[in-house]
Amino acid sequence: MLCPRSTYEKVIRNLTQRELLGVLANRNVLPKYGFPVDTVELRIPQEGGAVSGQLELTRDLSAAVHEYAPGAEIVAGGHLWASAGVYRLPDRELVSRHYAVCAACGRYREATEPVDPVCAACGTQSAAAQRRYVEPIYGFVAARGPQRRPGQTPPRRSWYGDVHMSTDTADLQEGATTFVSGHTTLWSAGTRGEMVVVSEGPAGAGYQVCDWCGWGRPHAQAGPLRGGHPHLLKDTQCTGPLRVVSLAHRYQTDFLQIHLDPLTALTATAARLRSGLYALLEGAAEHLEISRDDIDGTVHTGTDGMPSLLLFDTTPGGAGNAVSMGKQLEPVASAALVRVAACECGPESSCYACLRNFRNERFHELLSRREAIALLNALTGSAS
Repeated sequence: MLCPRSTYEKVIRNLTQRELLGVLANRNVLPKYGFPVDTVELRIPQEGGAVSGQLELTRDLSAAVHEYAPGAEIVAGGHLWASAGVYRLPDRELVSRHYAVCAACGRYREATEPVDPVCAACGTQSAAAQRRYVEPIYGFVAARGPQRRPGQTPPRRSWYGDVHMSTDTADLQEGATTFVSGHTTLWSAGTRGEMVVVSEGPAGAGYQVCDWCGWGRPHAQAGPLRGGHPHLLKDTQCTGPLRVVSLAHRYQTDFLQIHLDPLTALTATAARLRSGLYALLEGAAEHLEISRDDIDGTVHTGTDGMPSLLLFDTTPGGAGNAVSMGKQLEPVASAALVRVAACECGPESSCYACLRNFRNERFHELLSRREAIALLNALTGSAS
């Protein structure tokens, strides 16, 4: 169904009235570290009392789409704050895109119009409904009403989703690492990979977000509404339509793509790929002496339908870590192997001392030290 003309006019107005420095930094023309344009705020209602006036809750948008998503909770100033929706500006429509992830091969696709249901990589036709995301560039708004004190139960978190590379038409540097075993692994490093951080909500069902006021809630936890829903900014009811969307942030950064040999690429399970990926990230953080939060990764499916390991800088614009990982792949893989081999958790599982962190909690049940070791052995050509 086509969007009304007024919607497109609002999107155009939104795009043309953006700050010039922000646009140039987002497109990697200016150094991003000098222009923190991707920071958004969780706005606290003034009725929150004296505490609310002292708080300024901000996050990078790549984290905010998870931590500030509707229904998520955070503790600040001794109080528990819950996000109630996405902040919208009058006459400004949030930029949105359609996207799809192939259930068979994992290939990610996105477009301004509905994407082709047939995967171009493997030919599988999707029977699932089309997905759509919005970019909440104006931030989020906390729920109104009395504030609660934190209790024994941890705050509700909403780190559900993944990171995808929407385009790899970047300035590529091809490389190869020959390990002690004699096995050679090929890799590519680039400086302008366009990443998309997608938050899909609990159970991957998305969020219901009002087209008018921005009020929202997780779709998986949604019950019936009578007479509308609470207005996000006023003490009234709103009868605006609710649209099921994901939340996303797009940015360019440095990346490293590790190409697996054909046999490994064809036979490796999702558990093996994910476990090996996160082992390499931990090894890279240790060997390069950088924070684990500065790098992340995902399993990327190319146009040929074959999976590869994609490691990237979380700093928009890049910080050079991805290229360093490629040039030092052998010691990085060695550090990864030592980490997963030395951990005391069961080999069929994982823990926060080896593979797990809050960013990859969606995959915790998949992660296994045994699978990580198997992939690292295949990557380096070592004996099992």
